Amino acid sequence: METTACVHDIDKGDYGHAFFYTSDNSGRVINFFSFGPAGFFPDKVSDPQNPSRKDYAESRQSKASYRITELTKMFRFVISKEMTEQISLQIGKFIAEKRPYAVWKNSTCASEARSILSKAGVKTPNGSSKVNAPFLGTIGQSSNFDWYNFVNPYMWYRQMEEKYGKPIEFIAPRPNITYIFIDKEKYFESDKILLEKYKWKLKKGDDDPLYRFPIRHHQCLF
Repeated sequence: METTACVHDIDKGDYGHAFFYTSDNSGRVINFFSFGPAGFFPDKVSDPQNPSRKDYAESRQSKASYRITELTKMFRFVISKEMTEQISLQIGKFIAEKRPYAVWKNSTCASEARSILSKAGVKTPNGSSKVNAPFLGTIGQSSNFDWYNFVNPYMWYRQMEEKYGKPIEFIAPRPNITYIFIDKEKYFESDKILLEKYKWKLKKGDDDPLYRFPIRHHQCLF
């Protein structure tokens, strides 16, 4: 069931991010799926009669290995070997499609991650809620575009927390990170964004971060 509450305010630059990875019983990464933009909008227009309207829906290139740049709140699931194989298959199909990163078509990090998991038989909450994005109204030339019911990372996270409990807070797959109290000046370049050396992504064969760097303490930010 979709919610009428807005928990994702794109208009304020509140994009958020959702991703997932799979690993085997030995603690090795099998897949890493983090869908995001590969660059800025190119100078391409969708309406020759109105050159000011950029083709936001189709022109932004994407990648499935977008770096993690913020504190991560993760949920851990045990799934079957068959589901893991299906995830690999679905990621391969998705990458082959070369799908653009398109906010107004809901082809974004959370929606595509959830779709892949769903197709592989991994059930998660629907993650759908109102999204405040007035710039979409400008593109669509209608105020009806200002509010969308979209799968988005904030509602997906909220629903998971309600269903599965407190998440695992994780900074980066790096040694010697202190989690008892997270010193923001030590790990972050701004309020939310990690320092460059702590931004990360995974590839097949890497150590599972939660296996290699298990979190043993309650975490809090100060």
